[in-house]
Amino acid sequence: MKITKRQLIKRIIITLLCAFILIFCIGSYFSVKFILKRNFGRSDINYFTAFLRLEDIDHLDKYKRVETFYSGKNRMIGYVCGNENGKGLIVMSHDMGGGAESFTSEILYFIEQGYCIFAFDNTGCHNSEGSGMIGMAQSAVDLDAALTYVESNKKLKNLPILLYGHGWGGYAVAAVLESDHDVKASVSIAGYNTPMEILKELSENMIGHTLTDIEYPFIWLNNKLTFGKKANISAVDAINSSDAYVMIIHGTGDETVKFDGASIIAHKDEITNSNVVYKEFDGKLNGHNNISMTEEGAEYLKELDKEYDELNKQYNDEIPHEIKKEFYNKIDKNITCKLSDQFMSDINNFYLHALAMSN
Repeated sequence: MKITKRQLIKRIIITLLCAFILIFCIGSYFSVKFILKRNFGRSDINYFTAFLRLEDIDHLDKYKRVETFYSGKNRMIGYVCGNENGKGLIVMSHDMGGGAESFTSEILYFIEQGYCIFAFDNTGCHNSEGSGMIGMAQSAVDLDAALTYVESNKKLKNLPILLYGHGWGGYAVAAVLESDHDVKASVSIAGYNTPMEILKELSENMIGHTLTDIEYPFIWLNNKLTFGKKANISAVDAINSSDAYVMIIHGTGDETVKFDGASIIAHKDEITNSNVVYKEFDGKLNGHNNISMTEEGAEYLKELDKEYDELNKQYNDEIPHEIKKEFYNKIDKNITCKLSDQFMSDINNFYLHALAMSN
């Protein structure tokens, strides 16, 4: 049968359209893959920091030992601090871009309260292996591996397990409750409900709502192919599946994990676990990183940021090493790292209540 000119044009248009869709899909998939890989690259230890490190605390050496375990194929580095304490074992999960040392102040506080601490560097962070941080679900994968290790360690396995996490780790300490670890209590600070919710929120901040909607299937596909069944565990569902005591903390001004957006606390009406308590921070210190700080520390950091910005302008964003070293050496880290007494006291009391109720 002879093909008419009109039919030929129609076939050409359909072929071109299919080719365009195919090219668009392939291009979008690999573009999203590239962007995710770039944004989840390695987080190595910064030479300069305005905050305390574990190595800065001289007396901590006799209480600290290094432990190693594996998360997938990557060798992880963890630190046991206060190993003579027996009140409970607080396993800490840090925020994206940080490491175990991000919790130096909290570690010191909890040791003084009688707890043993297990803090570790996540995949692709600081001293742990990994070419990158991989994605928003990785923190839960790593915490699951850390708890499995704790349960096999003869020096740690008999202590009641308590969890403490912030941001990336705030998700992990809630999501891991869906597994079979015997967790007595968990404190989730600034955590998100699912990896896809926070990926969508972050994407919208970068490229807007319309482009995010277009690229969403490729974001989902990349996440699913990377993490499989662990790709999108819901923190809310995990909390509801557990009888652990859970404290959910979030600042109303959080711009990293939005209070009314991807956060766990935005889903509190869906939480049925009766052992959950909420703390909303809507005062002066209500952001992602400052809710545990003192007002003095927050103001001091603002002054330091202004001074550093002036140095950047003076040296056209290329501050000489010695000048930078001088700037950081003069910082009073006891101020920048001082924690809010009320914030930490509330968490300690929550742990004590959970331990008492579980006995």
